[in-house]
Amino acid sequence: MVVLITGVLMKTGERGCSGRPAGGNGDPFPLPGPLRATTRVRPDGMTVISVRGELDLATAEPLCELVGTVLERSGPRAVLDLSGVTFCDMSGLRALQHCAEDARASEGVLLLTGLSDRLLWLLGISGVRYVSRGGSEYELTGYAP
Repeated sequence: MVVLITGVLMKTGERGCSGRPAGGNGDPFPLPGPLRATTRVRPDGMTVISVRGELDLATAEPLCELVGTVLERSGPRAVLDLSGVTFCDMSGLRALQHCAEDARASEGVLLLTGLSDRLLWLLGISGVRYVSRGGSEYELTGYAP
């Protein structure tokens, strides 16, 4: 089953990766217009977050909060499918790195899939280290010295 997420429902008082409290009264935290996400659970139990749109300064923090909420609620292992990302800047790359670090801090892993040649090139020139985890899945492991 695929569920369209236009925001992340968070309880009053919960905090996202920015440290800001979520909206009160269970209001959804809206994702900015150029970014959409859907979630599904694979047969192996891992949650897949499929992202479509632009990953930039305006959408980086909401993406971090979405991924953090999924990791918290579904377990510390997830896959972020970026095949629908049409644009990514350095803010987006930093957001992906923060998401990966948050997963590791929870003794989990965030795998990336659907990386375009352009996105792999951006990762390479930015100094972000990544390793292949088989097939088309990658794990961000840190920054090059």
